[in-house]
Amino acid sequence: MTEPDKPISLLSELKRRKVVRVGIAYGAAVFVVLQLADLVFPALGVPDWGFRFLVIGSLVGFPVAVILAWLYDLTPDGVRRTGRHGDAGPVVARLGQVALYTAAAIGVFTVLFVAFVWVQPRSAMGDVAPGASVIAVLPFTTEGSEVEVLGEGMVDLLSRNLNQLGVIRTVDPRTVLIRWNEQAQDGRLPPEAAYQLAREVGAGSILWGNVLEIGNNVRMDAELVNVDGVELARAEVAGSADDVLNLVDSLSVDLVRDIWRATRPIPSVDLSTITSGDLTALRYFLDGERFYRASQWDSAVAYFSAAVEADSNFALAYVRLSYTAGWAAGTPEIRALEQRAAVKAVELVDRLPSRTQSLVRALGLWVGGPREEAVDTLKAMVNRHPDDLEANYFLTDAGYHISYEGLGPVRPAVVEVLEPFERIQALDPSFSPAFIHPFEVAFLRADTALIDRYYRALVSRADSLALAVYEAGLEALRRPRDLEALATGLNIAFVGADAGLGGLGAQAARAVTFPLLRSAATLDAESQARLLQLLRADEESKGRASDAQLLARRAAEVRLLQNGGRIEAARQLLEASAARGEIPAGHLEYFSRTAVYGGFADSSYLAISDAHRPGAPAWAIAELIAALDARDAGRTDAAVKRLRSVEMSDAEAKARLVRQAELFQEFDRAPDVATLRELEDALNEDEFVWGGKLEALWFRWLERMAGLEATRPEAIALLETPWVGEPIYEAPRLYALARALEADGAVQTAGELCNEFLSALAAADDGLPLEEKRADARQALERLGR
Repeated sequence: MTEPDKPISLLSELKRRKVVRVGIAYGAAVFVVLQLADLVFPALGVPDWGFRFLVIGSLVGFPVAVILAWLYDLTPDGVRRTGRHGDAGPVVARLGQVALYTAAAIGVFTVLFVAFVWVQPRSAMGDVAPGASVIAVLPFTTEGSEVEVLGEGMVDLLSRNLNQLGVIRTVDPRTVLIRWNEQAQDGRLPPEAAYQLAREVGAGSILWGNVLEIGNNVRMDAELVNVDGVELARAEVAGSADDVLNLVDSLSVDLVRDIWRATRPIPSVDLSTITSGDLTALRYFLDGERFYRASQWDSAVAYFSAAVEADSNFALAYVRLSYTAGWAAGTPEIRALEQRAAVKAVELVDRLPSRTQSLVRALGLWVGGPREEAVDTLKAMVNRHPDDLEANYFLTDAGYHISYEGLGPVRPAVVEVLEPFERIQALDPSFSPAFIHPFEVAFLRADTALIDRYYRALVSRADSLALAVYEAGLEALRRPRDLEALATGLNIAFVGADAGLGGLGAQAARAVTFPLLRSAATLDAESQARLLQLLRADEESKGRASDAQLLARRAAEVRLLQNGGRIEAARQLLEASAARGEIPAGHLEYFSRTAVYGGFADSSYLAISDAHRPGAPAWAIAELIAALDARDAGRTDAAVKRLRSVEMSDAEAKARLVRQAELFQEFDRAPDVATLRELEDALNEDEFVWGGKLEALWFRWLERMAGLEATRPEAIALLETPWVGEPIYEAPRLYALARALEADGAVQTAGELCNEFLSALAAADDGLPLEEKRADARQALERLGR
């Protein structure tokens, strides 16, 4: 009778079959491999999923190793099945060492490959066929009057439908269409030229096709071809002309089905959620898009307005309406329309394509703050969509307002400011907003060569009024002493200021008017008076002008009088114009502050109208500026003390102003470079605003820079550049430059500038605060032998 088998513990059996030893060895090996990978992978730039697949592969391999250790033994005779009770099991494979190691390696690599396939991102495996991840949708050919709008319209519709569908991205329609319109002949482009166009815009494939009207039905066919001419997908749909959006959706899905490689289902598409289910609204919108791309703002506003009237929930039309109304610039009605459309777009933001949602939210942050978050959002958009013209433009525009327009006289180099705008112009030369600020910079710098270059780039694309304003302004700057040219430039700019005649015309007027008035500020007094007569004669010859033109004219006349020191005449003109309703009451305070802060009038000039008297802060700032001009320590101390006691609505702004005043006070007591630099930093904490207290303080800072030997060369370089703000500072700039050059030994030029300064103010009123500068200039001429 045989002895029954004795029970064997699981632990003993695991030890006998070497499972524990294999498990420990496997764990130790995996630990070493993972430690090395953690050190080496980042240095080699291996993405995160690489380490992840290694970990998962190691985990998957552990039970495999344990099971094999339980079942088999590796012996000199080969691979044996593990016997029971310590008996040698049968040989299942007679393998040498090389074969054993090869089999083991194959097993390891098999496990790792399975893990790799499991964890690798689907986009890396290829959600779509090669070349289909970036698509340039080209205009479709159309047959039939009802579907004609779908020629370029299919670019808009399919681009929106396919964009961000899985890994698919479509090139911005504007970027595609500008190149198409430049290269196509009779609405057609040969295949090779189309493939080259796709390469230029960074696409891997093109999508084009036909739309045919057949009675009340529509047939659409489309072909997706990579840039090497290989067909990737083809689709055809047909249906009712009233069902265009569903047809486009079906066409999109059929195309994507041919190129889809991912295991997950094709994402759903529904154009009506991001456009409009109302066919009439959609047609108005697509027509508006054509005018929008052509920068014909008035027509675009009309069509987008019609689109939202037909469908009050058409979010994308509200976005476009807000943009175009803003660029149309102007009348109170247009500005109100822009605001209403923007508010509605924000309300309906969830109905917008994801790319447009980001843009709308960024613009909302820009308007409502904080601006830094708006800029960060725009930067992220541009990184994701480098071809998105609107995102590029708004980011560049934001940078301009923050890093150039908002600064004082110490500004970045012009090339740094203009280069981002010129990149946008290269993307789409017809996009006129990208020329607005470059023109402003060029006119502000009186750079006639730069103005001419921009004018030539825009000459065939902008409206005739804007071009006439720019051309007349350029001619006036080329002939700065020609009164006829100067008057012509200003008179045409007044017409451009009427926003009802076109948005770019109003922007052109803004760019041209200040530089021409600044140029006029340095004319001799007799020429200034003659220029004023020419402007008034032109007004009389044309009869009644619009409110916008009248305001532009009166504002220019007031500035001409103030720039020449004819302060009382400017006061009378302001009062008479306000009584006739030509100048709003708010403008009275602006012009009175400009004269006082510019050093041309004392603080009593602030009370230019009993009906509109400024508050205590304006009086306190006026006293501070007068004290700084007098270099009177006692007056400055009293002005700073009063400034501290004045109530202001913005406590932080008041604290900055007090700090700026204290630094002036400190410098005047003990002039040194460190205090000047600290003052410069303090002034840079506020945004530069024309006609405001900050402009006045910047000018006083520059005067002190010129008076200090160590900083005089830097100040001279800044003073040799025309003043960046109100033209009332132009004559004082000549005086400050003359005094700096005299101290620097440039006697002849200093004398010429003193003479020009005195000539410009020859008809100035008696008793003005700048009388001391006039007296000093006369003495300087005597010293210089003139």
